Amino acid sequence: MRVRDNAVDWSHPPPRHGWRGCWDRLMGPGATAAEQGMSLAAGGLGALGVASYAALHQLPWTWWEYGIAILITLDVVGGVIANATPSAKRWHHRVGQGVRQHLAFLASHGVHIVLVAGLFSQSAVTYGLVAYGYLLCAGIATLKVPVGLQRPTGHLAACGAVFLAAWGLPEARGWGWFLPVLVIKLVIGHATQEAPFDTASTSSH
Repeated sequence: MRVRDNAVDWSHPPPRHGWRGCWDRLMGPGATAAEQGMSLAAGGLGALGVASYAALHQLPWTWWEYGIAILITLDVVGGVIANATPSAKRWHHRVGQGVRQHLAFLASHGVHIVLVAGLFSQSAVTYGLVAYGYLLCAGIATLKVPVGLQRPTGHLAACGAVFLAAWGLPEARGWGWFLPVLVIKLVIGHATQEAPFDTASTSSH
């Protein structure tokens, strides 16, 4: 099965004005209701799962730590879906977006890592340095290979993040998922250039 060639379209509308423009820059201008709904639903379910795990296992989180955990999870898990949509691919890989811009976007998520490391990890410095270093190295490796190898490189980076989270990072109860999902969001979802197929297109034999 293959998708019609005319199903690939790199054009996108300009971001809207005001707060809607901020939303457009996150989701990609022209994001469909299905794309937005999937992203919001994924983020909400992820946040509910993390908060429920912490409550069921009686983790010693304060109310504001619950709030930070929910916000981080909404962004990271919802971002996995948002960054993988055709609308986001068109926007993030538009003309003028190169390695420097993609790395800046990845680097800005160091805030997430600092919060998780500082609030929830047994060793904030080690967790933060290892996790952030791995994220940046994975991003650089993916952005520097030929476009045809970006997707497999990104998937390899995600596999490495799973093993690193399981074997190489200090314990952060309730956050074993964090680094692998962050890599999926940023390296596979954001940095990897892929054809933005029209969500309304159908496959033909």
